[in-house]
Amino acid sequence: MNNGLNERRKARLPYIIAGLVLGTIVNALYLYRMNVQGVSLFGVTAHDPVWTQLVNVMLIYFVFVLQMNLIGRGIRLMGRRKG
Repeated sequence: MNNGLNERRKARLPYIIAGLVLGTIVNALYLYRMNVQGVSLFGVTAHDPVWTQLVNVMLIYFVFVLQMNLIGRGIRLMGRRKG
């Protein structure tokens, strides 16, 4: 039972890492545009408070890791049906 759990963890790890990498890229773009250029993602020129920026960063990470995890799950399900 523990062996099957470790196999699932190993299968999910590349997708989680990919989600973290993509989330980092989008967060860097978000923070750069917000703090250096003075423009948010939607073109508004007002600065968000620091706590709002932190919440947005965490939400971006959560969405990208969840999305990549779901893509990995779909790929594994499609692989099971074919073979």
